[in-house]
Amino acid sequence: ETRRKLRATLEMSMGRVVADYMKFCITKLASNSNENIEFIENLNEKILVFDGINLLFPVLSPPNCLDDIKSLFRQSHTQLKKALEFFKLDGYVTEHIGILKEISSLYKSLSSLKSHRAFSYLEKRKELLKPILIQINPKAYAATLLELAVEVAEACSGMFEFGLTELIDQKK
Repeated sequence: ETRRKLRATLEMSMGRVVADYMKFCITKLASNSNENIEFIENLNEKILVFDGINLLFPVLSPPNCLDDIKSLFRQSHTQLKKALEFFKLDGYVTEHIGILKEISSLYKSLSSLKSHRAFSYLEKRKELLKPILIQINPKAYAATLLELAVEVAEACSGMFEFGLTELIDQKK
């Protein structure tokens, strides 16, 4: 059980590292910055090695296009989903919600790229977080419940804005 928890914690951490890197790359792409990312070698350096756990560390490279960013999304999403298999809502509420919020922020970052799938990314955010609002105890997790409600409202607002933009474009 301890080994499984350690593995899930490592998967969660690796998912968060890749997610942060993806968000950094999206910021660089949005600003049209063509700077070389010199620290990439440091990211791929393995300082810790866990022999007892067969865990593949992701190899990060500077993205050149939207497909590369989507690849980073998939890597992070996969790691976070694996961690969710251990950190169930029943028993690990804080970790479970933290992982779901991280996945939601992945979709939020992708929707900021203004691709044709932005609406579906926002919808996935809403579908991911809305059931948790009903399942957690509002007395024990009042602040967390409020944060999740704000995230769901933000996703709904983004969906409305996207639909409104589409409607205005059609009218033109």
